[in-house]
Parts: sequence; C-alpha cells; structure tokens
Amino acid sequence: MLLFTTSGGSGSGAVSFSVVNGSSSGCGQTADAIGTTSPGTCIVTATKASDGTYSSATSVPTSVSFSATAPSPPLGLTTGTPVILASGVLQDDNGPNQIYGQGASYIAVDSNDDVYVPDALNGTIIKVAPDGTQTVVASGFPDPVGVAVDSAGDVYVTDDQLDSLTKVTPSGSQTTVASLVHPSGVAVDSAGNVYVGDDLVFPPYDGNGIDTGAVYEYNPAGTLIRSFNYFENPTGIAVDSYGNVFVADDHAHGGGFYSLWEIFADGSGGGFGPNAWVHPAGVAVDLDDNVFANDFVYYGGPLEVTPTSVTSITGLDGGGFVSQTGVAVDNAETVFVADSGDGDLYSIASVPTASQV
Repeated sequence: MLLFTTSGGSGSGAVSFSVVNGSSSGCGQTADAIGTTSPGTCIVTATKASDGTYSSATSVPTSVSFSATAPSPPLGLTTGTPVILASGVLQDDNGPNQIYGQGASYIAVDSNDDVYVPDALNGTIIKVAPDGTQTVVASGFPDPVGVAVDSAGDVYVTDDQLDSLTKVTPSGSQTTVASLVHPSGVAVDSAGNVYVGDDLVFPPYDGNGIDTGAVYEYNPAGTLIRSFNYFENPTGIAVDSYGNVFVADDHAHGGGFYSLWEIFADGSGGGFGPNAWVHPAGVAVDLDDNVFANDFVYYGGPLEVTPTSVTSITGLDGGGFVSQTGVAVDNAETVFVADSGDGDLYSIASVPTASQV
C-alpha cells in the first residue's frame, strides 16, 4: 500500500486519482491509498480539476511496482482443547452480546502472562492470572472495549461511551490520552508508541454511505505522531517486533479494500493474507511474529495468518465458540480468546509438534 500525496502546482482545483491494473490483476484504491492483492504493476493517473483561473489537467499515467512479501515461517504447533480461564468477564449491560462488533472485547497479555480483559458490565479492567485469579486494575469505564499493556505496566483502555483512549498507570492514576469518535482496538509497540482504531471519523467517501475510520499512532508522551486514514471500521490491532502494525477492518469484507492490513514501520504496506474474512475482529502477534486473528462468525477459534494462507489452530472448524472477538498470545504460546457471545475468556495451550521436540 502506498499513500497518494500532492504538493506544489498552481490553482485551487481538487486533485483526484485513478488506478487500473498493469501487470497486476489486483490493483485497487481508497480515498488516499493504492494497493494490490498480487505482485506486479498498477497504473496511476492524477487529475487536477479546473478552477476560476486554470483549466483541468491530467498527468501522464505512471507505473507503480509492487513485489511479493515472503511468507512468515509456519507456527508448527498443534493446540489443546479450549478451556474457560475466566467465566462471565466479557458481558455488557445486557449480558453476553452476540451481535457483530457489539460487546466486542479486545484483550492483551503482559510480560508475566497475565491477561487484561475489559469488563463492560461492571465498567472495569480485569487482570486474569495464569491460574485464573482475577484482579480489578481499573474502574470507572462505562463501556470499555479494548486493552493494551506496555513494558512499564501502563494499561491503555478504549471506551466506546467516553469516546476516549485512557492511560492507567500501575498506581491506578488515569489520564486521557486522546478524544476519539468510536474507538476500538488498541496496541503498544516495543518503544511504547500506542496505536488505536477509530470508526466513523470521516464522512462517506464512496457514495454508498460507508463511513471511514482511521488508526492513530501516539508516542509515549501522548502526542499524535501519524494517522492512517484508509480504513472503514478498524477493529483489532497488533504490532510485531519490527514495528509492523496489523489491523483488522470489519467493513472491508463488504466491497472495500482489505480485511486484514499490514502497515510497515515506514508507513507503507497493504493487505495481509488472503482476503477471506466475514467479520474480522481481534489480531495478535506472538514472540516469533506469527500473526493470529479472529472472525466474529467463524466459530472454530483463532486463525493463523500468513501472506498466503489462513489456518485454524484448533481444528474446531465451524464450532466451539459463539462470537469470538479479542485474541492474545503469551510467552508460552498459550492463545487466549475473548468470546463476547458467551462472556467467557478461554485459553488454548499450545503443544510442540514432533519436529520441535
């Protein structure tokens, strides 16, 4: 994915872009980005509209090349049976919520393998230890949605009623980092930069009434660094050890661009993995940079995603969960799943294959 930018020139006419296939068969665009689902070239043409002084003008078509990304190494793990680690911690005010995206809970794991869960029913953030012990680490949130934890133990919370991103320190003090419109997932990279998804940010861009969203990046001091404005409904977010950001886009399955994005550290990027999602939700990255994602209506548990494949890690294709949203992975490769449909937090223990023993 590459962003469209304009600079210089004369006149006030608006600039628009068109993208067609070159040697690639998967070229596409949003309001301000170009990308492709297959390697090759895309042809871009820019047009500047006329104004009171200058006539309209169209550029010479320009060829843009995209190369294939090498697949991540396979996880090489089989998994055990999902078991309930904490029951009823994900309910909203009306109990478990099985509607896509509603009552969604995006979870996180810290360096001690504790899982952080937003409890919308009680307005709290709950820390669940590996043995299932629960501790409330923050309260006063009317509708917490997403949680992330940095290396210093600071907890970041998105709240869909407060429309905010809040930082909670280990001592319990709370500070509003950003005011948002419809916040969702949140993630923190190794440098302490925070990434948060926000829906309903911009007016419809495609004439079909689809409101667009964004992902914002803040530094540890809470200053906005960058915004990525080419999403429809960003949901889950995760960051790997190289600073690449993975974003699930729930509305993109309905004719938009990509359902799962990879934004590289330099701001470029594009679609990640096959575009075979229905309602993509939570995203997680393990210590080996393997990527996992949930789909609200795929009931078989988390999926491992590479640039070329989507694979169930449980073998429960079609059954086992009600409405899986958040996903997280700890240091021991235990995978955690937030099921907003039944309100429970599940753990799935990973087992090395014979080749790894």
